[in-house]
Amino acid sequence: MHQRLILSRPFLGLTLLLCAMLAAYVSVVKALNELPRKYRLIEMEVAMPPELQLVAAGGDRYLAANIGAFRSQTVGVHELQKNTYKVLAKVQLATAVLNPMHEDNYYTAAAILPWNGEFQAGQTILQLATEARKRDYLPPFFRGFNWYYFEKNYAAAAADLRIAASRAEGVNRNALTAMAARWTERGYEPEQALQMVEAMAKQSAPPLKYFLEQRAARLRNLITLKQAVETYRRRHGAAPTELAQLVQEKLLPAIPPDPLGGSYIIKNGNVELQVAAR
Repeated sequence: MHQRLILSRPFLGLTLLLCAMLAAYVSVVKALNELPRKYRLIEMEVAMPPELQLVAAGGDRYLAANIGAFRSQTVGVHELQKNTYKVLAKVQLATAVLNPMHEDNYYTAAAILPWNGEFQAGQTILQLATEARKRDYLPPFFRGFNWYYFEKNYAAAAADLRIAASRAEGVNRNALTAMAARWTERGYEPEQALQMVEAMAKQSAPPLKYFLEQRAARLRNLITLKQAVETYRRRHGAAPTELAQLVQEKLLPAIPPDPLGGSYIIKNGNVELQVAAR
């Protein structure tokens, strides 16, 4: 008498998973074998979605992420085709989804992707790393730098640098805070920038505190001058051509100096700060 083999549901599910993993593995190996051998470590042509990578790694998301990161690091970055960078960006994005804390992945992304036309992918990877690595100041620093350098988005750059500064210590914290203050000046309206810089000064200790207070004073002077120019404009129907006219109209007792060595000027009817040359 023959006994029937009855598979339990958990065992059946595991069997199906293993079959799917095997099929995925075979398909990947076949695709790699069809590529010209001399280009395998030079050009990337295939980017598997995170879900398929997870299956191929036996459900271990950290192993899947490590495999993706290894692929990224074995690609040379000189004289690659544009499509290769697109595939590299997809591979690194998938790695970040599987393990956003992967340090090598965000380092590689910051060093390669924005410089080769994959700005948004690089920023997304750095954002995921920023959210996952709560004590690491480098992901928000790299992200802020990219906003500043590639997009000239000073407000976004300053916001990321403030996050980086909050995570750093000692000299690094002071340097990042000072840099964030400079970018805040450029990226926000003077009133908004003043509030942010004043808040940063309150949270800082000397000598950084004094530096931030000087930047706050610079912004207050800029606001005062802008208000005086608007009053002059309402009186005369046009902006003054020189700041000295504000004193002549008794709108100001004197033109305030820039505490950091620059100067204020009128340009196209608006007050601007002329930073001192270094």
